[in-house]
Amino acid sequence: MKIKLFKPVGLLLSVFVLVVSGCSHTLLPSVERIGSAKIPYAAFSSSIHVVNDQPNDEEVLIGTLTGGRKYYASLHEWTALAVLALQQEVTQRGASISSDSTKVIKMRISNVSLRDGGGGRRKHCAVTLQIETGDGVKKVFTGSEISGGHKSRVAGSGVTLALTEMLRDRQILNYMK
Repeated sequence: MKIKLFKPVGLLLSVFVLVVSGCSHTLLPSVERIGSAKIPYAAFSSSIHVVNDQPNDEEVLIGTLTGGRKYYASLHEWTALAVLALQQEVTQRGASISSDSTKVIKMRISNVSLRDGGGGRRKHCAVTLQIETGDGVKKVFTGSEISGGHKSRVAGSGVTLALTEMLRDRQILNYMK
């Protein structure tokens, strides 16, 4: 009697390859509201035009976590969420948003890094935000967070912290007034 081992061995091999190779995921940050206590008070009375200056709308690899899971992100989409968060913050402080404004803030999330943050469940996300004002001032801000929370929340905190650093910058604040 012949025993057929091919089917069970083939099935086990297929499952092993799938587990070892990991899966890929697209990650969007859950951007939080910028905490007023974290930034100096500034009232804006002018109009501001906030522009998504990230031309790349393709997904890029931002990290590979334990188990080989690969995470991708569209930096254009991430920048769009950062633009929205900044618009909400400045309108709460008295500014209006207008595409006709002479005060322009160009924003671009240029880099995101997602990795294991230690302790098994903790994740680390670092976000690089580039800003250029209408008068030519260029600045780079970084937000970095390590947390045991969900990956989208850790990523959102990275974006929020980069925006918070931007709104602590006197030169940027004075330009937006």
